Amino acid sequence: FANGTILDFCQGATRIHIIDYGIHYGCQWPQLIQRLSQRPEGPPVMKITGIDFPRVDVKETERNLVEYAKSCGILLEFEVITSTSWELVQPKTHVNDLLIVNCNLRIRHLREDGSVGDNPRKLFFEKVYSLKPNLFIQCVWDAGSNLSSPFFIQRFEGALESFFTKMDLFQTLLQEDMPEEYDFIGNIMAKTIMNMVAMEGVERLERPNSYRSWDSRARRAGFEQEPVRPKAVELVKAAWCSSKPNCNFKMGMDGNWLLLGWKERVLYAMSTWRP
Repeated sequence: FANGTILDFCQGATRIHIIDYGIHYGCQWPQLIQRLSQRPEGPPVMKITGIDFPRVDVKETERNLVEYAKSCGILLEFEVITSTSWELVQPKTHVNDLLIVNCNLRIRHLREDGSVGDNPRKLFFEKVYSLKPNLFIQCVWDAGSNLSSPFFIQRFEGALESFFTKMDLFQTLLQEDMPEEYDFIGNIMAKTIMNMVAMEGVERLERPNSYRSWDSRARRAGFEQEPVRPKAVELVKAAWCSSKPNCNFKMGMDGNWLLLGWKERVLYAMSTWRP
């Protein structure tokens, strides 16, 4: 979704700066870099600001992406920012850059503590708004309100409902003779569920919420939602609905949110915004 949106939005741009909150390994960017290098008008000058927690080796991500961009004929500048408080970091921007802020499935890691005035999630959206990006892209993991409950039973029920759907999906995608993949995904999910259900305070890293909640936060910060670009829909449909044909893969719209689901449950939601 993000790559299709950026490719369509950046046509003709000579300088592109992407601020990626929660970049981790940067897995989504090689495809974009390759596509930008093939533009009829030539590749742009490109900068990526990769933001993540200190435990993530963003320097390794920097080395890999800069090397790959060089092989594609793109001059890539990369800035590394590590912080436990993404809402407080101040990326360096340039007035001549076409600025895009991206957050792909990692917004759920923002804390939700403090008073109304200094809530990290509120401050995060206000920070992004203050950067005045040309485009802000949100891709979120949709989850029910139970996962935000302070009560164990409600959180447990919310996790059971959400992860049962995900396990059902993965069981369809993976072959029966792929035990290592099953073990890998199972271990990740077990750790995620444990953190989500049993941890609190700074130890709790997993705090998913509904896409409608993220919608409200963006609007309160001053953002206006953009229509989903047809190019992005085309790429997402090809990846989600055609990778393994199955009538249980769902794709739909709620206003300007693009929704991806499995059977009757929404799993992921994507949207674009402007200040």
